[in-house]
Amino acid sequence: MKKLIYIFSLILLTSVVMNACKKDLPFYNGDVGIYFLPAIQSSGSAVSDSTLISFAFAKESVKDSIFRLPVQIIGAVSASGREYKLEIDPTSTAKEGVHFDFVNTKFEIKPNQLQDTIKIKFHRTIDIANQRLTLKLNLVSNENFKTVMPGVVTNTTTGAKRSYIGYKIKVDDIFGMPSLWSNYFFGKFSKKKIVLMANVLGLTVSQFNDGGQAFLNKENYFALFVQRYLNDLAAAGQTVYDEDGTPMRMGDNF
Repeated sequence: MKKLIYIFSLILLTSVVMNACKKDLPFYNGDVGIYFLPAIQSSGSAVSDSTLISFAFAKESVKDSIFRLPVQIIGAVSASGREYKLEIDPTSTAKEGVHFDFVNTKFEIKPNQLQDTIKIKFHRTIDIANQRLTLKLNLVSNENFKTVMPGVVTNTTTGAKRSYIGYKIKVDDIFGMPSLWSNYFFGKFSKKKIVLMANVLGLTVSQFNDGGQAFLNKENYFALFVQRYLNDLAAAGQTVYDEDGTPMRMGDNF
């Protein structure tokens, strides 16, 4: 009986101590933060703090392109709208009013929302036909949001980082082989081929530049899928010819 009383007393004492400790624990009340969403999560391509917009593969009638850049907050929603601060980095070579314009008239997280989208209209100017320009945007702390998540180190050897609060948009109209093009998988490069591949695979041409590791992991699948598509057309008497007049095909192994 004494043993049972001892055990009960011990349980009671532990409960009292734990409740007392809970009362003393402070609640976390950190600053509400803000960051560029594509740098942390992205649909269809790798996470990144930059992207390329190229008019090189667009029809001549296309003179503008609207780029959408989502921002998201860390913290609770608010019943009222809260403006966030966005600045153009002085290293930018693209000029507002010439190469781009903001579609947004106000940068604000709307009531009861966690996210907003910055809309930027890029113009197909003559000078981007032979040079790549850059627009870098920076999120800056203000009275509503703090830049509590500056970024992450992506390579401890080189010290390379991915920023969560700085986003770089490169724009050009230069026709050329994209950085993720593989002759082994896709064969000889041509504008006609990459446009067809993008349409068949449901990709954008820019993903051949900025698709990252997620794109590279699918190169074999992409080549097989497009080659099968070309084979089916050829079997139906609708052979697709490349720009050099030869039947279009993927790499020699497909």
